[in-house]
Amino acid sequence: MQLSRDNHYVPIWYQKRFLSSDTSAFYYLNLNPGQKKLPDGRVIHFEAIKWPFHPKQCFYQTDLYTTAFFGFLNDEIERYLFGEVDNNGAIAVAAMADQDISLLHEYHKRFFEYMDIQKLRTPKGLEWIKSKYPKLNHNELLLEMQRVRMLNCTLWAESVKEIVSAKSASIKFLISDHPVTTYNYACNPVSAECAFPNDPRIEMKSTQTIFPLDRDRCLILTNLDYARNPNLKDPKANRPNANPGRDTLIRIDNTICTRELSDEEVVRINCIIKCRAKRFVAAGNKDWLYPEKSLGEISWKECGKVLRPPENEIHHYGGEIYIGYEDGSSSFHDAYGRTQDVGHLQKEKPKKKSGANDYCPCGSGKKFKKCCRGRSPEECPDSSVLSIRERNIILFNAISDILKLGSCSDWKDIRDGLTNDQIIKIHEVVAALWPKESEIMALMPRPDSRIVRALFSGDLDPQYISRNINTFLLFADEILVQSPFPNPNVLHDDFNPLKKPELYRQETLKNVMFLMSIMPFVELGVIVLFPDPLLHYPKLREEVWEEAEKRKNDIPIDMKSAEAKMLEQYKRSIYSLPDDMLGEYFRSASSELSKEELSNLVEYAKYMRKRDPFISTGEDCSESQLLISHMAPNFEMSMFIAQSTGSILFTDEPHRWKEINNYIPALTPNDPLSIVSEYLQDLEIDTAYLYDPNEYLRSKQTSEMQGIKSSIKALMNRLQSGTCTSKSDADGFVDEMEKARISLSKAVNRHNSKYIGNIEQRLNTMKVRLSCSVCLQGHEANSVYRLLMMYAGHSKYLTSVPVSLFLQHPDENGLFEQLSRSGGG
Repeated sequence: MQLSRDNHYVPIWYQKRFLSSDTSAFYYLNLNPGQKKLPDGRVIHFEAIKWPFHPKQCFYQTDLYTTAFFGFLNDEIERYLFGEVDNNGAIAVAAMADQDISLLHEYHKRFFEYMDIQKLRTPKGLEWIKSKYPKLNHNELLLEMQRVRMLNCTLWAESVKEIVSAKSASIKFLISDHPVTTYNYACNPVSAECAFPNDPRIEMKSTQTIFPLDRDRCLILTNLDYARNPNLKDPKANRPNANPGRDTLIRIDNTICTRELSDEEVVRINCIIKCRAKRFVAAGNKDWLYPEKSLGEISWKECGKVLRPPENEIHHYGGEIYIGYEDGSSSFHDAYGRTQDVGHLQKEKPKKKSGANDYCPCGSGKKFKKCCRGRSPEECPDSSVLSIRERNIILFNAISDILKLGSCSDWKDIRDGLTNDQIIKIHEVVAALWPKESEIMALMPRPDSRIVRALFSGDLDPQYISRNINTFLLFADEILVQSPFPNPNVLHDDFNPLKKPELYRQETLKNVMFLMSIMPFVELGVIVLFPDPLLHYPKLREEVWEEAEKRKNDIPIDMKSAEAKMLEQYKRSIYSLPDDMLGEYFRSASSELSKEELSNLVEYAKYMRKRDPFISTGEDCSESQLLISHMAPNFEMSMFIAQSTGSILFTDEPHRWKEINNYIPALTPNDPLSIVSEYLQDLEIDTAYLYDPNEYLRSKQTSEMQGIKSSIKALMNRLQSGTCTSKSDADGFVDEMEKARISLSKAVNRHNSKYIGNIEQRLNTMKVRLSCSVCLQGHEANSVYRLLMMYAGHSKYLTSVPVSLFLQHPDENGLFEQLSRSGGG
């Protein structure tokens, strides 16, 4: 079979829709025709316009979709993928243009699927995909194109749809080499958002999508917020519920089709289409190829006013859709595809402009001048809803009321008085604060070179995680930690704390104690306790699980590191047994026990039960407990969150450390960074375990205690800017880090010597070992770059995770005793 190597990135059938009934060829304009220098020095300029050019001669590139394996060419993408896409697309485009509702009922989804892949399959679209990855060969590029298609379908489907007509105009719509055009009046052609191969992001409130359906009809898609209010103060901010890849519910019979355009209005749309093309545009009339000639000095914003839908037709959009089912249940979708009411999470807009020393409107707890002042919307979390910090404060206050923390004398009273009703109430608050469609990534902090932000990736068991967080407080300005609280909104009834609260007694105690221990730092904005994004982004969850499945055998799991924790959980399950079952358990375990030995074992178990801060002996106790153990975020999510928030990565898990190093290219001996990497291997540091926020605030005033953090920030910024490339740079960092290490040790010892007789003022010292994986280009996991492109919600994310740290505690003894003393009663 002959290979199809001349690949039309704008299909022939689509091109023919732009030809009149009496013509079969285009005027084909090359925006960059080029030139050729002859041997005699003369320069020949190629013609910009060619005519007649038939559809088979337009908008194609040889081997654009051809793959090669072991030297053999393959055209399956052209024949099978685009063959089916174009067959369905031709029907869907015709149905949309004609507003054939009966046909649209079947092809409405396929129409947006066609639009999405049409946007990606062009040379400009492929270049855009390629720009999001550190390196892709041609085969990998085509694979990624297939993986990210249908990226914008949901957002387009939920937009205001209008088909404008040029039938009465003497000028018709252009066809370009990038037919799906995006426009945002706040992103002019010379802005970073429009720098090749970029386009304004679809999820921006004021971004509109232009897709000519034929020479006489053009579809314009407008986000609802902008359609309602063209004078938005935040045109580059994301629309509500901008989460891609989710299901939604919409009407298909409300497309606005009332506008007949004048010649000037068609020219304005053509001007935008031409401006956003890569190299080629075509039209049935030569004069139509130069719309800019008749526009004069019109501004970019003024040019786009023609795209706004008529105000008197917007009422067809918005509101809520309710559905009743045969079993009597019902559901609803709001105008943004949300299935739960989120009105209680909205924040009032500030009545006055924030001052430099006011708290930032985003809710981070920082001063405005140190947070969002002077930053673009892409660089700031969503400030229209309660922030992560504000929701955690609400949760803690609710838990305080539910458990009456202020009136309890010690943890033992809380532990033994815990009821199923209290467990339900606590998790009802969690459910209310984090609805299913919560946009976690829109609330997460964005990269900020002014601070050191760190993401913890490891065991989320609250009784262990505190050790890492409180130790790392001197090494970072902010620490991101995934919340261990389960979300009832996404759990099956058999494992839902609202339905089975008795299963969550132990987990609730651990989570509440953990929240109590870090809450002062949460209020300060130092610890960001964020919910698991996988619970709120179904498509993201599928992608992550699929990638995890692929690499599950890459690194064997070493169970030794988990044995101690598993043994402690096993012991706790024994101690939790009711009194009348303890003797029976020990007798079944060893029939040779004497009565005295059996009695001693039972008494010991009862003693340990009282001593353990996470075992409840209240009246609602159940024999069975749900023991949740997870190392999170997993590798892909750790890299994804670290890059999207501008964080270094730190872990205490040997397995996670192996995963990180497995996907980071090894440094060559000649690489200057090998000096840094070699120095930061099992580097012992005498530091302080900060559990008192006042101690933390005092430490921030001491430069000696901030030295390691300053060194890490300098290294991170050098790597991001590409300036840490010489041996002198690396040697300078090592010297700086060594001085900071020595200074920290001296500062801690000097402080404790000063308060030698005052235990309350003394710092809790701790020795840690720090290892570092440092690499300029970061990891080599294409799946992570795909996740960033699809789900980060902004384009300001880091291009790599250049610094990852492995935190080890040489002396593990005494941890359980510390927890018992701090909260065990």
